[in-house]
Amino acid sequence: MVVLWSNVASVSDDAPLCGAAACEFAGSVYLFGGFQRDKSAPTAELRHCVFDIGTQEWRTPESLDVDGAVPTPRAGCTVTRVNSTVYLFGGQQVWPEEQLDDFFAASIVRPGVRTTPSSTGSWMSVDRSSSMILVLG
Repeated sequence: MVVLWSNVASVSDDAPLCGAAACEFAGSVYLFGGFQRDKSAPTAELRHCVFDIGTQEWRTPESLDVDGAVPTPRAGCTVTRVNSTVYLFGGQQVWPEEQLDDFFAASIVRPGVRTTPSSTGSWMSVDRSSSMILVLG
C-alpha cells in the first residue's frame, strides 16, 4: 500500500490550527474547535468549519446555520459521528483556561438537503447519567 499526501485548500487565517477535532459526513469533513494562531486571543464561539471534498472548498462559520446549546470554545476535544449525529466530548477551554468534561451531540443535516427551512444542524447537551458512554485512553 502507498499513502500519497497532498496539500488541500487552507482555511482562513482566523481558523483553528491546533487541537481541532474532525469527522467525515456525506462527502464533507467537519472541523470543530482548536486554538487560533495566538493562543492569548480566545475565540468568541466554538469553531465550525466544513470542507467539501468534491469542490475542495471550505465553508467558514459565517456561512453555516448553527443553533441549539452550542458548546463553549475549546481545543483538544474528541468527536465521533454515528449516522447523522456528531458527538463532542471534553477538551480544554482557552480563556479562562479550564479542562472540560462535558458531552454534546449535534445533528447534521446533509449538505444540500434541508429538512427544516432555517437550520443545517442543532447542538444539544447530553445527560451522561442516562446514557452509556465508553471513553478509552
